Amino acid sequence: MRYAALRAVIDRAVTLGLADSVSITEIRTDGLVTRVATDPDTAQADESQYQLGEGPCVDCAGKVAANVIVSANTAQDARWPRWGAIAAERGCAAVISCQRRAKNDPLVLTES
Repeated sequence: MRYAALRAVIDRAVTLGLADSVSITEIRTDGLVTRVATDPDTAQADESQYQLGEGPCVDCAGKVAANVIVSANTAQDARWPRWGAIAAERGCAAVISCQRRAKNDPLVLTES
């Protein structure tokens, strides 16, 4: 499995009760891509961010000068008016996104 280590990290975060769902976004020269997600709704919420150009992963990837982005209520967060409604529909009520690097390649870890 190509991303077995990443899968183990996100599955462990859920098992430990740190989040209900987790995804890891890779920042590439051609855009953002979700490498692993704990479930299809989380992967779709990520994809919506990339398509809309707004959301915590987009912000953490460089749109906003921050390594950690927090939202306690995605449906009402003014930073992402379109994405927040989509995320809330998919069960993503709150998020924490943080940028981390692996071998100098940035990854964005999002927990909801």
